[in-house]
Amino acid sequence: MNKPKKWILLAAPGLAGFILIYIVPFAESTYYSFLSDIFQKIFVWFSNYKKVLSNEYFILATKNTTVFLVAGCFSVMFISIAFSYCLFLFIKNSSLIKGVLLIPFLIPSAAVVSAWTKVFDPVYFSYKIPDEGVGVFLAQVPILAIFVWKNCGLMIIIINTAMQKVPEEIIEASKLDGAGVIRRLTKIILPTIRPELFFSLVLTMTESLKIYKDCYLYYNTDYPPEGAYFLQNYMNNHFAKLDYELLTTATVIFVLAAGIVVGMFYRRQRE
Repeated sequence: MNKPKKWILLAAPGLAGFILIYIVPFAESTYYSFLSDIFQKIFVWFSNYKKVLSNEYFILATKNTTVFLVAGCFSVMFISIAFSYCLFLFIKNSSLIKGVLLIPFLIPSAAVVSAWTKVFDPVYFSYKIPDEGVGVFLAQVPILAIFVWKNCGLMIIIINTAMQKVPEEIIEASKLDGAGVIRRLTKIILPTIRPELFFSLVLTMTESLKIYKDCYLYYNTDYPPEGAYFLQNYMNNHFAKLDYELLTTATVIFVLAAGIVVGMFYRRQRE
């Protein structure tokens, strides 16, 4: 049996599972997004999309999710790169440190949020923050802190492991050429580990979309402060109301938008 046929046989179970678990449900959701509701099943074309895109709560949730995505990913990547480089310079390889860094990612959300409520008072961030302007985003501060604390450790491990694979000859040659610590990082190490950085960024973006669980536990309500009302809140509330046509429409819009963003990053990374 030639190699292509072997790879097809090996990949078939995983591919079948991916199609069954992801592609088929998404296709069904796309179908429901064009219906008036899942009971009468009247085809209404793009009426649901117009309704969702003009909904003030969807617009609010999209804005808040975008702000959190940018702030969260930037914070995690910046801290992870800085900490990884410090480890690279001073501690070449430490299994103990990597094990400790992984702990926050493995701790259940309920325990994490319970601890962070002692640092950020949920009552204060629910009622004492501004109702308009940039100040409304202060409601995201506790959630952002939880997100950064949980995910930095894993990203540090990934990025530091990639840094360890940079050829030592290149580092030594740059030192002989007079490159400083910062220049070696920006001109040699980061361009060399660009695929790993892209993977870390995509993984961070994926984890940022799971923040609804922490937000719900922290504020203990389906309707958090305006600045912390995310797309997951919008979708969950429509699910509770049995508005499946609006839920699936929002899901399709979100998946397409996320796919475009990741595709742009991927194209940029390849270039």
